Amino acid sequence: MGKPFKEELKKLSETIRWAGQQDVTRLARFLFAENKQIPLVCIGSGGSSSACHYAAQLYQRRNGVLGEAMTPLQLMYAGKDIIRNSKLLFLSASGKNKDILNAIKYGLKYNETGMMSLTLRKNNPTEELLEQYPKVLRWCEDIPSEKDGFLATNSLIATFTLLCKVAGYMVQDSILNLHDTLNFELATRPLNLELSSIQNFIVLYGAAGEPVAWDIESKLTEAALGSALLSDYRNFGHGRHHWFDKRGENSCIIALVTPIEKDLAQKTIACLPQSVPVIYIETEQETPAASIDMLLKAFRFVNNLGEARGIDPGKPGVPGYGRVLYNL
Repeated sequence: MGKPFKEELKKLSETIRWAGQQDVTRLARFLFAENKQIPLVCIGSGGSSSACHYAAQLYQRRNGVLGEAMTPLQLMYAGKDIIRNSKLLFLSASGKNKDILNAIKYGLKYNETGMMSLTLRKNNPTEELLEQYPKVLRWCEDIPSEKDGFLATNSLIATFTLLCKVAGYMVQDSILNLHDTLNFELATRPLNLELSSIQNFIVLYGAAGEPVAWDIESKLTEAALGSALLSDYRNFGHGRHHWFDKRGENSCIIALVTPIEKDLAQKTIACLPQSVPVIYIETEQETPAASIDMLLKAFRFVNNLGEARGIDPGKPGVPGYGRVLYNL
């Protein structure tokens, strides 16, 4: 099951260019033109969940109105009033998992006129379901990279790029040129950090880093590469730093850094003992494209960690009960 992860990485720039050429008028109208004073709930499972955090962040930035990322189960537990009084954006690459379909059906009970789906494979079950509900908006095109491996890669970067374009920004050629080469290295402390000895990763982020932090947690957990604990830079100072005093062996910080919180990141890490390892995932971008640049670099980190573990993140091998759980 799956595909070689490194082969998936080779298609990312092509996928970004494809997404940047798509007509996103319907998405833009739904998110940033119509009823933009209404809160947004963005719903997705697994890899799509990090894209939901990105969509919510963009919505808040552009509209000054709350955006919230939820899993399908969280939406169903949120209650009919939340569903009725929010705009609902459903994200699913294949549009076929039972959780997203059930969430859409639940949303249809209370908010048919305030819903939209984004999928990346035509003639999928979500599209077939929503053909019966013409008031629900849809965006669906066939992604050229076809189906992802075990982890969300090209479908995820396509969704991020589409959302970035919807918000009025484009991915710069400088980002694409860097990732086309696939030969850059992430900065670390110490310089010769041995990934095979690290089991626990504390991921620190600022604003644009939050969706990327969620994706790192998803990939490390789903491919059994390590544990990930997430915190923004200041919340880390409210007790989470204690991990390194009592359980710091085989632990490491991943610092997601943009120019906006660079000073805060440096001051935070300077407070820690030099013995605490750090991996820096940095970007010079200050627009929402910063999240895409860091996401691409996070993919590279996941690949490197998989090589250190002897696990291909794109096809890690899953137990039989995994399929039973997925289809529950």
